[in-house]
Amino acid sequence: MSDSTRGFFEEVVEPAVIRLFQKRGLNLTQTWHSAKVNRQGLAMEIPTIAMNDTELVAIQYEYQLSKDDVVDLLTAVKRTVIPKP
Repeated sequence: MSDSTRGFFEEVVEPAVIRLFQKRGLNLTQTWHSAKVNRQGLAMEIPTIAMNDTELVAIQYEYQLSKDDVVDLLTAVKRTVIPKP
């Protein structure tokens, strides 16, 4: 993502997404940008994480979102973020 596109998402899209979740009762109080995970040789980046004390939302920006995009993100999160027992 280019710097100008990233700026657009951070300045315009992100606040709208936060408001959207808040209207649905999820009071997100913090945002983090460019969260990166590298675990056991597997890496991923989540452009924005929004959270409160008990809930976390990973926000992935896509111009055109497909079912495969969602499946790919969930697979990457499962592989790299969620610890194995």
